[in-house]
Amino acid sequence: MIKKLIAILCLVPAISIAGDSFDNMRGILHIPAVSVGSEKFEVNMLHQGGYIFKVTSVTPTDLQSTPDTYDPDTGIVHMPMVVVGSNFFEVEMTHQGDLVFQVTYTNPIGAPASTSVNYYSSGKLVENNNISAWFDRSLDVYGIRLFVAGDVGGQFAVPEMWAKKIAQTFKLLMDKNATGINENDQLNMLKVLKGEIGFHKGYITGQRIGYGGGGEYSPNPLTDEGMKGYSGYEALRDEVAMEDMIWYANIDSLFTGDNDIAEVLEHTLHTLHVLGARGAVSGSTDALNAESTTSELYLAMVEAVDNGVFGLDGYGGTYTDQEAIEVILKEYQYLLTFAMWGFGVEFWEDSTLAPEWNDNSLNALGVRDNNPLGYALFNKYYAPIISKPSITTLRSLFQNNDLGDSGYVPD
Repeated sequence: MIKKLIAILCLVPAISIAGDSFDNMRGILHIPAVSVGSEKFEVNMLHQGGYIFKVTSVTPTDLQSTPDTYDPDTGIVHMPMVVVGSNFFEVEMTHQGDLVFQVTYTNPIGAPASTSVNYYSSGKLVENNNISAWFDRSLDVYGIRLFVAGDVGGQFAVPEMWAKKIAQTFKLLMDKNATGINENDQLNMLKVLKGEIGFHKGYITGQRIGYGGGGEYSPNPLTDEGMKGYSGYEALRDEVAMEDMIWYANIDSLFTGDNDIAEVLEHTLHTLHVLGARGAVSGSTDALNAESTTSELYLAMVEAVDNGVFGLDGYGGTYTDQEAIEVILKEYQYLLTFAMWGFGVEFWEDSTLAPEWNDNSLNALGVRDNNPLGYALFNKYYAPIISKPSITTLRSLFQNNDLGDSGYVPD
């Protein structure tokens, strides 16, 4: 029976193990939650061949989705349900020493009534010393893992409340009950973010949260040389799909609630646009391909620039600069979204971002008239999956002088 299970593992591209997954291409067994006494840990194991797997990472978690357990006294990991294609097994692995485990027991069982995963899960902020020397806490929310910087590099630790405000902002942007949201398409986005499907399959989405700015740390973790001063950070960049930083007390901040809203929404939207939207709505894998000069995204951006809506003075002055195009498209998606929501008037300083974004396109009607390809792009690929947060709710969340309660409630 063990030989049969191993054979199936090596033939099936992806299996589910009580919410766990095995990626045959990379040989990685991902277990979202293993109980060890009163604590729970997320564990990754690498297949070594035969019946052998080796632990490659262990991260504290509060996820409740799987009953997997590890008994340190016997060295046995017990998995009550392993789903392999249409077959179901009870599995045990025994510790062999030096982080190595061997499959020692399998037993065929009947299918459970349900194996659904709660993609709209809101985790707790937990201490996590396995991320890197830069980050000491993490929080999983709606398929995204927040990495929260600690007291390191001469900077204070990011306050707990700020991390929870970021988590709540992501929830506001992915409200499945909001007007205009297509629940199936949005669920696809959460699966893309989680690394289950899509162009970064196998890599979860991460959101880094730091204090002040990269230059406020010594060494600066955002430089090639500086990141080497934070053990584990280079490996993290290789293992997780990540975009921008979100800063607490940004050195460029106006330190007002509205400025915080604009800054946080810009960078949370960057994460959703770049790492979540592509692959959510049918056709979006090609339409939102930032590497294609024929994609709907690229053509909409070109129209916005040519029509004087989107100014590129701060991005090298031209969209033909291949080194700048990734940033140009990322910024365009954020500016387009803010304009379609009418948020620029609300949250940008003096209600304008000209000349970067023309005042003639600060609302949906303006975008329709001056950047019709952008108008169509937004309504087809973003409006069904990214929800417009309430302005009142945002201003309750982010108030002047860092006031305001996060309102974040974990599961």
